[in-house]
Amino acid sequence: MKKIAKILKDDGIFLFSIAHPMKFGSFLKKTKRVDACLLGYRKYNQKRCEVFGDYLHERKIYDKWFDEFEVNFFHRPFSKIFGDILKSDFYIIDFIEPAPIKSDIKGSEIFFQIYSKIPMFAIFELKKKKFL
Repeated sequence: MKKIAKILKDDGIFLFSIAHPMKFGSFLKKTKRVDACLLGYRKYNQKRCEVFGDYLHERKIYDKWFDEFEVNFFHRPFSKIFGDILKSDFYIIDFIEPAPIKSDIKGSEIFFQIYSKIPMFAIFELKKKKFL
């Protein structure tokens, strides 16, 4: 963010997207019969529980999207993302968690069902602070 702020004019706009931390903080279990994306826990008793996903820890993720594109990105919780923005030379103008548009999803009803309820991306619009 420092490098972008350095080259951007005062009041300049910086627009970027990230992989949504809620989706990619979830545990993805793939089997022959079912794919499950889970974030939560199952408590068995006072000494034993099973935790699904890892939202709070930063890490690099290696994934394949649409069974075609290999992608690498970093998972970071929103507290780290917003913290970096608040400490930067930018302020937030807008923040959205887009859902797919049904007319743009050709032949993938499952994709639409999932991502109309669980965001895949988060989009930030920032404005560089004006310095006197």
